[in-house]
Amino acid sequence: MITDMDSNRFATHSLQDARLMRILAAALEAVDPFKAVQNYLPSTQGHVFGLGIGKAAVPMMDALAGRIPLSGGLAVTKFAPRDASGLYPVIEGGHPIPDARSLHAGERVLEFVSSLKE
Repeated sequence: MITDMDSNRFATHSLQDARLMRILAAALEAVDPFKAVQNYLPSTQGHVFGLGIGKAAVPMMDALAGRIPLSGGLAVTKFAPRDASGLYPVIEGGHPIPDARSLHAGERVLEFVSSLKE
């Protein structure tokens, strides 16, 4: 969900036009990862495990956990939000240059997927 459309955030003269700000807001809203998962997630039954990797991992996992009771989950992202839901662990990894956090995150992903059973 886009919550900060402060025009000062976008430091170009052309974006000071209110019409362009509305267009930008609509474009960002259209690609919101939380809404994309909420709107297009099919119904499912049984055990559901979520794994999110990347910058949009946390909002996508939040949307998944909000629609389906998760049997387990893990998110790997560059920056863990301070207000994480607590419904699943969030691991930070270095990006674009891998670092020790990336190695730790990769190990956690391997542990997570290795623990899954059919």
